[in-house]
Amino acid sequence: MQLNSITDLHMTDYNMASGKGIFDVDNCQREAELFFYLQGQECLGIRLGRHDKSVATTALEEYLILHKTEIRRQIKPEIQGLREEGRQTLISLAI
Repeated sequence: MQLNSITDLHMTDYNMASGKGIFDVDNCQREAELFFYLQGQECLGIRLGRHDKSVATTALEEYLILHKTEIRRQIKPEIQGLREEGRQTLISLAI
């Protein structure tokens, strides 16, 4: 199993983002919803959401635990942009 990419990354709350993780499992593409808990410009935690039922939940959770540092590095450059998008959305709603 390998995480190929994270798509549709967006803020869902002030310190929380979500995105779709695309995993390569036995040469097949599988999707899983991932939740990222943020503080400042750092990702503090990653949790599994809904996912393709052909992949065991425990296998995905173990993958996230074993590769959390790598995944955090992967999304760190995106956090600044996500926060700015969130601010712009709040500003547009206030007008």
